[in-house]
Amino acid sequence: MAVAARRGDPRFPAGHGRSGRRPAACVRWTCLRGGSGGRSTDIDDDGTVVGWTDSGPDTATHATRWSPDGTVQRLPEHRPGPETGSTAEAVRGGTVLGYEIYATGPTAILRWRDGAAAGPDVLGEGTPQAVNGHGSVVVRTTPDTKLWLIQNEVRRSLPTDSTPYPTGEVVALTDGDIAYGRWNSTPVRWDCRLP
Repeated sequence: MAVAARRGDPRFPAGHGRSGRRPAACVRWTCLRGGSGGRSTDIDDDGTVVGWTDSGPDTATHATRWSPDGTVQRLPEHRPGPETGSTAEAVRGGTVLGYEIYATGPTAILRWRDGAAAGPDVLGEGTPQAVNGHGSVVVRTTPDTKLWLIQNEVRRSLPTDSTPYPTGEVVALTDGDIAYGRWNSTPVRWDCRLP
């Protein structure tokens, strides 16, 4: 359940916000039932928040989505079980990008699509980087440490070094398919628009 409070409410002494002429308000998001902690990692334009909570009898974290109305949803894992943990890292346009860690296996990159009941898409092994409002994503795969743009289910490599160590990362992907990040220690922009 979400709890909203007006400015000056003693339950929320840490701050408040103001947007235009709307009254200032704070919202406290709750964990999933049985959870005692968690973290938010990104917020979508509609107010949807993603991250993780530590819900359930196991000690693993689980990818979580908080809707703007305060509804909490644990996102399904690809390999659910007591040895599986997951986290949601980014959200845009209802598409959530995250990863799953299995005790005896590699880290799987997951994509949850809004309204998809079949569970997450597995995009390979590695780490999620960014997602845009059209569902395009950037991932860094392992063990080859390459950056890939997945756009309309087509994979395209983003140029970086071919070393066994990650030298590039993407921190943002615009709806126009332009990726921003770094290559070694240099800020870069990859223009990923289709001709």
